[in-house]
Amino acid sequence: MTLTIEENGLGSIFANFFKANPTSLLIRGDPGVGKTTLALELLNYVKPYYRGCYISTRVSYEKLIQQIPWCKDLLIDENVMRPFASNMKGTAPLVDVRLGTINIIVEMVMSAVMKDRAFIILDSWDALAKEADMKERLKAEKTMVSLADANNGFIIFISEEPVLNTVAYLVDAVVTLENKTIRYMRIDKMRGSQISDKYIFYSLIDSHFTPINRQNIVFNKPNRIFEPIVYERKRSTGNKYLDNAINKIGAGNVILFEVSENRDRRVLGLILLNMILNYMRSGGSAIVFNTPDKPYASILNHIKPYCTEEDLERLILVSSDINLPAYQYLEKMSYEDIMGTFERVITNRYPQLKIKSNKPCLLSVDIGMCEARINEKDAIGNNLLVLANIFRSNGDNMVFVLTDKHKNFATTQSIADIHLKLFTKDGVSFIKTIKPYNGIYGIIIDDNEYPLYKLVKMV
Repeated sequence: MTLTIEENGLGSIFANFFKANPTSLLIRGDPGVGKTTLALELLNYVKPYYRGCYISTRVSYEKLIQQIPWCKDLLIDENVMRPFASNMKGTAPLVDVRLGTINIIVEMVMSAVMKDRAFIILDSWDALAKEADMKERLKAEKTMVSLADANNGFIIFISEEPVLNTVAYLVDAVVTLENKTIRYMRIDKMRGSQISDKYIFYSLIDSHFTPINRQNIVFNKPNRIFEPIVYERKRSTGNKYLDNAINKIGAGNVILFEVSENRDRRVLGLILLNMILNYMRSGGSAIVFNTPDKPYASILNHIKPYCTEEDLERLILVSSDINLPAYQYLEKMSYEDIMGTFERVITNRYPQLKIKSNKPCLLSVDIGMCEARINEKDAIGNNLLVLANIFRSNGDNMVFVLTDKHKNFATTQSIADIHLKLFTKDGVSFIKTIKPYNGIYGIIIDDNEYPLYKLVKMV
């Protein structure tokens, strides 16, 4: 039988592996890292091609449903091997053998695998195997793997012995789940598959195993106008996921975007783009101090496809480009007099925007860019305080971008109402919500949905 499997989510990791008709997988890791969740996700993933059977040595059916509610649909309906003290029925038979022995487990596997294409989850194998001597354990493991192979079946061994796994040498694949600062899955072995990403971050939000894969971002620009998010009393970041993470933006709030040195600048730009577009498209305005490495045309190419000409009238893009066209929304910035540029924009252009629209204005500034050209720390720090007072008094908002190594980080941190940290690990971008604290989120970008993005809570 040839498997046709969608290659997204878990499919991007396991598709080629299952297409090679493997017989076995070991999932190992400490308690609570998501081993059972991953095993059930894989069963759900290949259920059109296999008959599932879940054999538990550690948890009852009732507890399993409490922990992973969605698997109730996976484990009910027809052809059930009933768990002890339960009359529940299931498409994937569940057998409760917490009081069994290693021989009972082998007999259960033999019974399940005798029918063609059985998919057996043994949770957990080492709970019983550690009671047997090494010779008996190895014999049982070889027997079960051989039975699965002979009957076109598949067996998952779940283990809480991350290091001492005798079955690791027999199975076709071994994955280890770790729960450090951010959960990740390490692929130790996967026969028939080229391992492009050995380490894969994942979330267990809503009791699902959701991988956060490294993304090869190609920003497409669909021809559609950005749909703003509007709240009655608060402002939006332009992204419902980030709004929920920070409980939206309040009037006069200052937002600090702390960025790591290795951050993906494209992801930072995307998050800021959503904020800028949301203010403009909801009738407000935006002032953007461009970074010297980005020509004004590059910024406009990201903004213009998603807004109208009327929206652009409420934009001021401050750029250091030498040959700057005479567009109403462009303002020349001199690096010899950055403070003078700030003063000119805030005292002249900002009031003009407020006349055009009495709705909220967003100011976006890369403080690190300013620091690189001004040696006087106090000059920037004092101006930040002045800016904060002006914008707060008008109920407007500011976004400041800098690393924690910049000279004015402490000053910016002290005036920030919202503090976010953007960082990258192994090619995957994350946002940590520091103030208010609400955990760490993985960032998922779908090129076809650009400029939208999703956040998945990691911890």
